[in-house]
Amino acid sequence: MLTIRREQMEVFARAPRVQFENRLMRHCAACFPDECKATGDYRLRKLVQDAIELSTEQGFGKEREIAYFLSLIFSLGVEFYCDPQLPWNFGDIAGSRLADRVGPMDKFFARAMQYLDETAGPDNENLVRAMVRARNFDPTDAPPIGDGFETGVCAILKKIFPEKFAVQGETATRALIRTAIPQAAQYGIKDSPGVVCYAGLMFMLGCGMHKDPIYGWAVKILNDPEFAAGSVRGRRLFQAAAEHISESLGK
Repeated sequence: MLTIRREQMEVFARAPRVQFENRLMRHCAACFPDECKATGDYRLRKLVQDAIELSTEQGFGKEREIAYFLSLIFSLGVEFYCDPQLPWNFGDIAGSRLADRVGPMDKFFARAMQYLDETAGPDNENLVRAMVRARNFDPTDAPPIGDGFETGVCAILKKIFPEKFAVQGETATRALIRTAIPQAAQYGIKDSPGVVCYAGLMFMLGCGMHKDPIYGWAVKILNDPEFAAGSVRGRRLFQAAAEHISESLGK
């Protein structure tokens, strides 16, 4: 009589999950080739695995829904489901699932794509111009920390990406800045240019950019002990962001 060990049964049980992960990885590679290449296979699989769990936790557990969810991670950032600058996360969302706030995934995905169209513009024209402005920003123009800092950062972000600012509004942008300040401080970034850079990256890449494997260059700098001094880390983050933009634009 053939006896199948428990370890073998676990392998058999996991096979459909691995096959689904593989299909999602192929989907990502087809739709987001540059991002997948930069992420690497190991981190991409981990991202896919985390997306499956997170999508299910947020109320979207069907395979098609998970594929949409994963696409939105690539398009809007790893924490798009709770990013305070995005319209479906306005107000107090603590304890609520994304599905409870936005309804069916197919309709929500269409809504998210409309948001991207309105902000990025035809053929990403608005986004490209914003990336150039961000790369050319002079950190010495950052407003001093203190009263009026939030207003000053708002004005900078509006100047860099006016279309995005217009769509999401000042209230949402201020909420993002208030999230950025303590988050940057966790990495020792407390100087004005550093905080402005950090808030700007959240504005452009999503509020979860500090742990987003798609932006591994930022994650590495934020966690590199070589940049123990916060001001040094902030400057290096700005330099890396400018290098990333130049590489993305091909110039």
